Amino acid sequence: MVLRWYSLVCVTSATKTGVNPSMDDAQIIDKFQALNRERIERLGSLFPVKHQNLLHFLPLLFQLNSNSLPGYINLETPVGIVDYRPNKQALDTAKSHHKGFSYTRRALHRYPIRALYLINKNGILNYNSNEALELWLIYAQPVSEAQQTLLSQKSAAIATWSQIEGIPLKIRLFDEAELSSASLTGYDLNLLYSSGLLLAGNAPSWWREDAADGNALRYTKESIDFGVIPPLSKQVLVDLAASHIEQSLDQGMESCLDLLYFDCLLENNTKADSLSHTLKQAIIDGETDPMLLDIKLLKYKLLSQYTSDPAILSLAQQSLYLRSTESLSRNIEHVAYPWRRKFIEDQFKEWRWQDNTAKQLDQIWQLHYRESLPLLQLVSTQLAVSLAKLAAFSKKHKLEASPLQRQLEQKFEVLFNEQADTLNQLPPALSTRQEEEYAYLYRKKQSNNWCIDDRPLAISKTPLYQHNSLLNVLAWAVNNHLISKATRLKIADKNHSIKPNIIVELVHYLLRSPLSNKAVSLSLEHYQESEQIKHVLLFANIDHQSNDSLSQHGLEISSLSGDPFNYANKKQNLIGNIEGLIHSDWDQWHYFTFTGDDCLLQMLTAIIHWQPTKLSATTASCWCHYGNHGLSISNRIESSYQQVLNHYIAHPNNGEYLVSLAGDLHQLKWQSNLCDLVPLAKNSSVLQHLARSRMEFYPSIIDPMLDEDGLLTTILSYQVANQINVFILTVDSQLTIYILDDLGSLFTQQFSGLTQNTLTNHFDAFLTAIPNTENVIPKYFFHVSKHYKSAYKITKSPRKKTPAGRHHLPVIIEMESIDEDTKCIIHCGSKKLSGVANEVGLFIQVRDLLLSLRQSNSNYHLYITQLTFKQPNVPIRDYLIQKQRLEYLLNKL
Repeated sequence: MVLRWYSLVCVTSATKTGVNPSMDDAQIIDKFQALNRERIERLGSLFPVKHQNLLHFLPLLFQLNSNSLPGYINLETPVGIVDYRPNKQALDTAKSHHKGFSYTRRALHRYPIRALYLINKNGILNYNSNEALELWLIYAQPVSEAQQTLLSQKSAAIATWSQIEGIPLKIRLFDEAELSSASLTGYDLNLLYSSGLLLAGNAPSWWREDAADGNALRYTKESIDFGVIPPLSKQVLVDLAASHIEQSLDQGMESCLDLLYFDCLLENNTKADSLSHTLKQAIIDGETDPMLLDIKLLKYKLLSQYTSDPAILSLAQQSLYLRSTESLSRNIEHVAYPWRRKFIEDQFKEWRWQDNTAKQLDQIWQLHYRESLPLLQLVSTQLAVSLAKLAAFSKKHKLEASPLQRQLEQKFEVLFNEQADTLNQLPPALSTRQEEEYAYLYRKKQSNNWCIDDRPLAISKTPLYQHNSLLNVLAWAVNNHLISKATRLKIADKNHSIKPNIIVELVHYLLRSPLSNKAVSLSLEHYQESEQIKHVLLFANIDHQSNDSLSQHGLEISSLSGDPFNYANKKQNLIGNIEGLIHSDWDQWHYFTFTGDDCLLQMLTAIIHWQPTKLSATTASCWCHYGNHGLSISNRIESSYQQVLNHYIAHPNNGEYLVSLAGDLHQLKWQSNLCDLVPLAKNSSVLQHLARSRMEFYPSIIDPMLDEDGLLTTILSYQVANQINVFILTVDSQLTIYILDDLGSLFTQQFSGLTQNTLTNHFDAFLTAIPNTENVIPKYFFHVSKHYKSAYKITKSPRKKTPAGRHHLPVIIEMESIDEDTKCIIHCGSKKLSGVANEVGLFIQVRDLLLSLRQSNSNYHLYITQLTFKQPNVPIRDYLIQKQRLEYLLNKL
């Protein structure tokens, strides 16, 4: 078969098709009808066997209302198609749905449905079940609004049924009287005329040879006038080109023909002819082969008219070949579609391919990783060119870059461009389909880089991948399926720093993780939101061996109770390095590594910088092979990770975490999307840090090893902004009070010789007297109790007001500022003394005065009942700090 190339001429919407004087309207319509019938049969044959008669069955569903068939709404729904009579295939399919179905032709007063058209933009080369077909239903007036609603409901029910059956279908309804003003673009009409199928009803008037001629009868009962194809607007062209770039990102080489076709339109949009015009001219010239009139070949014809670049034409040919799914290199005894195979064989000869080209393409679905790389380069280069042409066209015609274009660029960047600290993998459309029998992992002597290859070291000059991290290399290999469960891994480490059995154990762990899952194709909607964490895999001490100074025997004994963060008497941190893999919802794997005693906090900082919001980010699995400590290290890291991430997701705006590492207290604090880790002062305690001044509220958590009985953790869970919570714990005759202020700071003070009710009323009065610049800060009092081997229990503390007695000598102190050497006035009843707030002699006078006023010989502590400052806006923390300091001065002598 010789492929005909039809010359393309520059036309406008009013240009006439070339006239063949030997062919009249009737003959042209006959040719279109013959082509239409053949297309319906061939497309139907490409459907799954169960649905090969679907295209014959669809018109029957709109011909009558039968509750035994899909799409039934009620008997008032408008049905009946002009000049339609169901064929045997339609009736047999109906009977397969309901054995008792029978069809009786009845003459209707009128037939409201003028035609059903199937819009098949992919032609008859192959059927793609991932793309929906479009069914256009053209109805004629009069149809009431209620009837239109019923018809819409029937259409939606049929579309739903078809979707469930595995044939995605979108149904659009058009009023024939409004076709000229309907929302049909030039692209829609071009598809209708070049690749649409008339399933039932009236043909388009465009089928006639000279439909654009004003002398022709355009509004006949036998045809439907959709009008001429309007020029394609530049914005619509940009949107179409962008949608086909998206398709190529997901499908790879298979969809490159459409990609190249729209590249051609972007460059020649004012000159390129429409596909429908090319089709009609070919029919007039006598072409009858449906395959040579298929929309895919029409696109290739147009492309070949505007480029002679052999690389572009070759890519288009290969795309066409792959779309056909015919494997010419294989001898097939019973060919499923002889007509399609003959067409591809003819094209193969026409293209003058080398004999091995078909074989290479036939193996594209079974490529090893190395064999996929040239294909990756080819598709990546073309996509980059197409994106550049789209951007240039938009800029030239001053069109705003749409969100779709930006998302395309983002997706291309993710799928095809190498990114730092990311395990670059083949895109889903090009991912490895064939598992490797052997993989070779090696590290040369005096080299820091681990290498992975599919060839032995003796013949491998440049490895497929290398990195200084063993984890990074193995993760890359598993993620790209260079290593699978069926792969035999050969290991050669010239440095002998890691035992092979540890490497094998690590590989097995990675193969069981989500890292080994196949890559998935994501829609552009995924790239509208910021990348979020899905999974976290952590690895400790892969390249670090046990190096503490204790004997192995000593390690085994002390490890039963030792904390890996502060091990044994030396408080040694057993974790010298943490590596990690973050799996994001963009299906990307990101690698990180941190070293040092604070590597745990460095890792947590890196995770928090992602600003995780999903609960899936709150758990991580950790692998560690480190002598007898591997399991305890893994568990410790996992629990710390979970504690911090749960706290962060509950309080993403600000918060802190306190932990001891190698005997030193560290703080991890986040605020306003920033996160810092800070080593605290030597010998500082958790309580000292929690009592520090704060500029704003933030909730705190502490590592469980800093709070063995869980008391502080329980109290800190009550931190609330702009609220004061007071907790009183009684142990024997001693009371300990814990106060959480409005900014989350925690203060503690011990008392003896007082009842809980007295202490509660005393602090209630003191806190109530503190002036508030804005709203009154609520105060809540709690009783803390604990039974043997049980957790602390917090209950609201009942209060009983008691009259002031001998234990309540009123002491009021006025201070000018919060400075310790500020001037102050101390009121003791009607008497007052003044001096400096840190003057010991002043407080001796006050004490002597108060003791002289006592009503008994009992010796008791003196407490300040009220404190005031001339300095405005003094934080509650400073009231509590000054109260405690001044009471110490009152009672120390």
